[in-house]
Amino acid sequence: MIETWEDDNRKLHPDPWVPSGSPLVLGIAGKLCEEATEAAKVCSRIIIQGLAGIDPSTGLTNREELQKEIADLEHMIEFAKREFFLDEDKIAIRRSSKTAFHLPWIQFLKNLAIRGSK
Repeated sequence: MIETWEDDNRKLHPDPWVPSGSPLVLGIAGKLCEEATEAAKVCSRIIIQGLAGIDPSTGLTNREELQKEIADLEHMIEFAKREFFLDEDKIAIRRSSKTAFHLPWIQFLKNLAIRGSK
């Protein structure tokens, strides 16, 4: 008999989570997560030390480290898009909407920086 998720269980756990058993999905999703985490780690260091701060383990600036991590993340994003058959058009539409949303905020931050430097 195949076990199913019964209505009684749904009341207790409305969103059952069953991990993927696919080595491809697990590998790509895991590596994508790892690369995103490494980029986030550098961003955290930039908040504390600035872009010119030095990573003591590599001797590279945080700017250089961020460039490396963005390249690694973009690499895995491309793998995920291809191997997971993600819709490039939907991704482009979402990217455009995020750009339109963030541009005024970036300009606001630039204006703050200009005012703060006076």
